[in-house]
Amino acid sequence: MARRIRIHYLETILHEPVSYFDDHSPGSVATSLSTNTNSIEVGLADKVGCVFIATGMIVTAFAIGFSKSWKLTLVVGATIPWVLAITGILGSADSKLQSKQKDAYSEASSLAAEALGSVANILALGAKDKIIERFEKPLAVASHWAIRDGPIQASIYGNMFFTMQCGYALALFYGVKLVSNGQIKDGGTVMVSVVL
Repeated sequence: MARRIRIHYLETILHEPVSYFDDHSPGSVATSLSTNTNSIEVGLADKVGCVFIATGMIVTAFAIGFSKSWKLTLVVGATIPWVLAITGILGSADSKLQSKQKDAYSEASSLAAEALGSVANILALGAKDKIIERFEKPLAVASHWAIRDGPIQASIYGNMFFTMQCGYALALFYGVKLVSNGQIKDGGTVMVSVVL
């Protein structure tokens, strides 16, 4: 699939008018061809399988939980909308910042590819420092967006683990209440629902 995408991308680029290459350097086209298709390849290889595994685990966990104690499973399941909402909001912001980082890195990569392609001319003309200065600008932009993205990624993982621990505490609290009322026969049923 990745090979077909690369071929189609290259065919599309070769059909562009010459004015297209005034705005896009050959290095940026090559970098985009490599980087974007690698991202698609990684997404198709691992992520699709992970989605199926996670979906199967969630369905199985809820099926076992509901069969043991539907009340406790509903209480524990109440934390899921919170995680999904916060992760969705923060994930959207994260993807925008990562897109800006990727654009800056693509610009730096294309500049480096062009410079390495004509390194003899650059050294002969004494333009090494100017090229390095031009190369540092997109890297500084990428670094700026990466620094802004760090707290967002930390918030995503922090929220997930915080909600998970709160879900455990809520399940244990409510599970003990159900055991003391006689609605659940023992603590083992509570632990089965909590672990799931």
